[in-house]
Amino acid sequence: MIRTGLARLTEAVSGYEIIAPGDYATVSISDTGSGIPVGEIERVFEPFFSRKPVGEQSGSGLGLAIVHGVAKEHEGFVDLASKPGQGTTFTLYFPLTNLPSRVESVPPSAPRGPARILVIDDDPIQGRTARRVLKHLGYDVDVVESGARALEMLLGLESSRSRYDLLLLDVMLNEELDGLQILRRIRRELPEQKCVIASGQAERGRADEDLKVGVSWLAKPYTTETLTKAMATALSEADRAPWSGRRVSGG
Repeated sequence: MIRTGLARLTEAVSGYEIIAPGDYATVSISDTGSGIPVGEIERVFEPFFSRKPVGEQSGSGLGLAIVHGVAKEHEGFVDLASKPGQGTTFTLYFPLTNLPSRVESVPPSAPRGPARILVIDDDPIQGRTARRVLKHLGYDVDVVESGARALEMLLGLESSRSRYDLLLLDVMLNEELDGLQILRRIRRELPEQKCVIASGQAERGRADEDLKVGVSWLAKPYTTETLTKAMATALSEADRAPWSGRRVSGG
């Protein structure tokens, strides 16, 4: 169940975190599941924390970390209430303001006109989030959940190959080849293909050689700001040689 509302807090509220006094727009999401054990509540927003067995179709454990990051990006707060056997409610608090929006539209830096970007991520939530943000910035975006499918699109029959200015490639793809292996296969035939590697747990040392030749690193969980910066940086440097292998922090 999803609820929206307004809340006025005259004093600080102590929940999952301390919510400062003020006026807020709230969004609450409730389920009727098994609830969260008391000992695990403090960890639910940690990147990659999950009680699901590895390999199960359960996502990457980044969803709640992204939610928490988005709330903080908007100077908001997150609270949760959970009872074993009765379900969980997450509530987001976003501060209200009467001031005009200070968010300015930042067009993507694309040196050859509108850029085409292929997002390769086995987590559908991450894929949808990246697609939404990048399309908002004006990019032409496709998303696939499989590295194998990306290879077919990029390296299939010459007549059916898709061309992209930039790849946004997750390292941990939960299939036979990880993202770095997929990238190296692609660049054997398309050595100029530019790419931003997105990862929160892979060792960066494995990518050192790639980072020298047209590839940059974006730490997960990324925010809208860091994703925007990574794309713009990669595209603005697309015609420069040699590449610096700049790494973009996840904030």
